[in-house]
Amino acid sequence: MTRRGNQRKLSDASAFTLLEVLVATLIAAIVLAAMNAAFYAALHLRSVTTDLVENSVPQGHAASILKADLRGTLITGGTMAISIESPGTESGNNQPTDLDIYTTTGVLRDNQPWGDVQKVSYLLKDSANASHPVGKDLIRAVTRNLLASTQPDLAEQPLLSGVSSVQFSFFDGANWQTTWDSTSAVTPAPQAIKVHIEFANGNSTGQGRLPLEVLVPVDGQVPSNSVATAGSVIGG
Repeated sequence: MTRRGNQRKLSDASAFTLLEVLVATLIAAIVLAAMNAAFYAALHLRSVTTDLVENSVPQGHAASILKADLRGTLITGGTMAISIESPGTESGNNQPTDLDIYTTTGVLRDNQPWGDVQKVSYLLKDSANASHPVGKDLIRAVTRNLLASTQPDLAEQPLLSGVSSVQFSFFDGANWQTTWDSTSAVTPAPQAIKVHIEFANGNSTGQGRLPLEVLVPVDGQVPSNSVATAGSVIGG
């Protein structure tokens, strides 16, 4: 009897009480809740980082193209070419544009009899891609043949999707102007051009993309009459 009683006492002493079980369960629940919060935060951070990386690539590409076009702006003013016009009109389609410029960014090719001067128009169009239902596409429309007697060939290049607005501003030396026409302005060209692009909220995290802003100084200003006269001779 004494031996069995000792074994029962030892068994009772090694068992967990109900209070100890409840405390252990509560601690485990707290640890699991903390792990779940950390895991959710890690997934959210991964999603935000993925969106930032995916968006930064096309934005960087679009910014480099915008900078190249604006830096190569041909300052003529006159009848041969409207150097800078905002807002403008897309060649052939007569669609309103946010900016029309003549720039020296055309690629010289052996099979094309054109120089490096081309007309570039920037405009917003409804997105044709079903995967980007929010916002519009920023389109870069390029006209290479500037002397065409008929409707010129127009090549459109989508630069950015999900754009809600694009604003071109022009620094006249004292203030920023929202419109510009080099044929009627006192000076043929602004001293700098700023592009501000806003994006619509439509990414996987539900957060808006940061705006894209590009500021480009306009270096040279060529007198309008000499280029316009040369253009009239070539056109004839």
